[in-house]
Amino acid sequence: MNDEQILQQQEMQELKQGLLHMQQQLQLLAHQLQELEQVKEAIVSLGKANKGDEILVPLDAGVYSQATVTNTKDVLMNVGANTIVTKKIDDARILVDSQIAELQKIQKDMEEEFSHVSQQMQMAQMTQRNSEEKEE
Repeated sequence: MNDEQILQQQEMQELKQGLLHMQQQLQLLAHQLQELEQVKEAIVSLGKANKGDEILVPLDAGVYSQATVTNTKDVLMNVGANTIVTKKIDDARILVDSQIAELQKIQKDMEEEFSHVSQQMQMAQMTQRNSEEKEE
C-alpha cells in the first residue's frame, strides 16, 4: 500500500466518522422536533379546554397524572436557568412555533451538509477504486 492509498483510506475513515456523527445529530434533532410538536399540540388542546375539564398531564414517557383545568389562558414555561414564567397560550404557541422553525432550518442545513459529505465519500471511493485498478 503506497502513501497515496494510505491517505485515501484515512480520508475515507474521517468521512465515515463525520457521516456517523451527522446522522446521530439528525436523529437527535428529529426527536427534539417531535417533542416540540407534542408540546404545541398540548398547548393548542389546553387552549380549547374549559375550566373544570379533566385532562391527563404527561409527567414523563408514558407516565401521566389526572388534573383539572383551572386556567385556559396561561401556561408556565421554563425559559432557562430554572426560571419559569407565565405565558399566554397564544404567546407560548408562537414561541414553540419559532423553536420548531429554527430546528427545522438547522435540520435542513445538516441534511444538505450530510448530502455534501456523502458525495465527497463517493468521490473518494471512486478515486480509491481507480487507484487500486491502476496497480493491478
